Amino acid sequence: DSASKVFKVCNELKNPQGSIAFSKSELFSKELPKVEGGVVWSVFADNDFIYAGLQDGSILVWMPDLTFFKKISEASSPVHAVLSDGSFLYAGSSDGKVRVFSKEDFSIQKTLEASASILSMAGDEEFIYAAASNGVVFVWEKQGFSLFKQFSSSAESLASIAVDSENLYVGGSDGNVSVWKKQGFAFERLLSQPS
Repeated sequence: DSASKVFKVCNELKNPQGSIAFSKSELFSKELPKVEGGVVWSVFADNDFIYAGLQDGSILVWMPDLTFFKKISEASSPVHAVLSDGSFLYAGSSDGKVRVFSKEDFSIQKTLEASASILSMAGDEEFIYAAASNGVVFVWEKQGFSLFKQFSSSAESLASIAVDSENLYVGGSDGNVSVWKKQGFAFERLLSQPS
């Protein structure tokens, strides 16, 4: 049982057996998938690493040549969003927190607070943007990591967020994409699915 790490063994011997030991088979350890961290909720890649946010709150880090590098475990709730820039790794989780790690040694630098589960993140030169399950977009300044703005979208829950040089795009549970101007964060228009 891989969840509880318990083995039940039945044998037909008449005498009790002691000193039974189990060891991994090289064949099976290579063929069976690793599921220790559970579902992979988010993946992000930059020039330095590949990151995966897992159900158990950990983040796995691989090198560009796909060799495993590190496991970061600073949260216990699922990591639904990972994002990286030149200096920091950002991990948004279902506990409503964005944990900021230094990319030098992956030590935690700051914890940013939101009022709901973080489901997606995006970033640019100035800001980190997060889409939350309560329909709110959170905007933090990269300089000092202070909350710059938060605003509600038309959807009850947000599932995704992206940014370009002019606009912020927010995908919601209502099936629409809200477009917001980055200048002043004014609502621009709603992109609806064609009928």
